[in-house]
Amino acid sequence: MDFLRGFAALLVCINHLTNFLFLPLKSIKEPSVLDKVFCFLTQFGHQAVLLFFVLSGYLVGGSVIKSFQLQRWSWRDYLLRRMTRLWVVLIPALLLTLFWDSIGEHLNPAGYQGDFHQLYGSGPATGSPVSLGGITLLGNLFFLQTICLPVYGSNSPLWSIANEFWYYLLFPLLISVFLIRGVIWKVVSMLLAVAILLFLPRNIICQGFAWVLGAAIFPLQQKRWATRWFMSPLFLYGSIILAGSILVISRMGRLGNFFDPVLGLSFVPLVAACSVRTGSHGIYSKLSAAASEFSYTLYLVHFPLMACLFFSFMPGRQLPLSSVNVGVFTFVLFLVILYSIAIWWCFESKTDSIRKFMEKRFFKRNTPP
Repeated sequence: MDFLRGFAALLVCINHLTNFLFLPLKSIKEPSVLDKVFCFLTQFGHQAVLLFFVLSGYLVGGSVIKSFQLQRWSWRDYLLRRMTRLWVVLIPALLLTLFWDSIGEHLNPAGYQGDFHQLYGSGPATGSPVSLGGITLLGNLFFLQTICLPVYGSNSPLWSIANEFWYYLLFPLLISVFLIRGVIWKVVSMLLAVAILLFLPRNIICQGFAWVLGAAIFPLQQKRWATRWFMSPLFLYGSIILAGSILVISRMGRLGNFFDPVLGLSFVPLVAACSVRTGSHGIYSKLSAAASEFSYTLYLVHFPLMACLFFSFMPGRQLPLSSVNVGVFTFVLFLVILYSIAIWWCFESKTDSIRKFMEKRFFKRNTPP
């Protein structure tokens, strides 16, 4: 599970860096087999986000189901944990976006006006240049990006954070309809869920199926027959083959958001198989745990830094694939990872401490004298 989280964040980062640095394959007259393989393997950014949704559904949705089953559900505790988790990284990421975008716009405003969008395939577009205003900042802080407002600045990965937040709200409401006691609360939960569904764009709802499929793994784990399947090596290898096959198909054709539920479904067996396995205490386990720890930070802070570097110092210029340029790619990726680790240490690593402080400061429990 740690490996999947860390690997997914790294895939998104690699996808963006490849698009910034290298010429697209179609512009190479006679690409070699290695060129084709490299370009193909570094373009799984969107698919990696779908894997994130399945993982989040399993981890967060599973905790919601467990709380209801144990009759320990509390909206206060749940929202405190979720919002702390989101905001501890999101707030610094928004401020860092303002910092890097302000520098980049000063050095070369063309990239921030969308002049290079078609070249890089992401970031500011001609019809929607960067917006660093206070309203956009507040809208992104409260997860309204891609719904009512654009993402803040150049930080295009922020789109998925809005998805996550609304899935966090929707899932407990839908579960409440079936598991909570009291007709009034059931009706209120249903009305709120319907209101949110009507408010959200179609693509967020469509991608939400991947999140719900991840949550469905948890109740399956409580079935003995399912757990035996998940622990089978044959099930693990089969799930890897299935997920890999669907990934390849998704990259070979432009199937749009309607293919996202199919892609999410292909990840479910893989996540299920990984969820019942405990890693060793060797170097692989330690590296996987470390990558998982700062994966959220890496995802949220890498793009504005890359945009500032390439918009300012390589505006509209890309390099051909070569061993030397792959070395440049590796060096820049290493620097971005170090930068993300530094931001993680300053903020995300303090998440538990901040949450405990918030609990003591604002949610003091009444205790008998």
